[in-house]
Amino acid sequence: MANFAGCDVFEQATEMCVVEGEEVRARGKCPTDPAAIRDFLAAHAPDLRRLVIESGSLTACGYWGCRLSAPAPGRRTRP
Repeated sequence: MANFAGCDVFEQATEMCVVEGEEVRARGKCPTDPAAIRDFLAAHAPDLRRLVIESGSLTACGYWGCRLSAPAPGRRTRP
């Protein structure tokens, strides 16, 4: 089933939540680093359909950092 994830980005850490249907699959915190966010999502959202990033001063860095990071194995990227 499709997974959806949300990120609340802070300077030192990013709060993550992964939802499948109406059930929360994972909730946690990782460093505010594109590779750490990608690894969290690869581990907890194997069928990620949409990622929502809160709007703030760090959003652009996270967005472009995640886009420029190598995708996790088996994951497709979209523009």
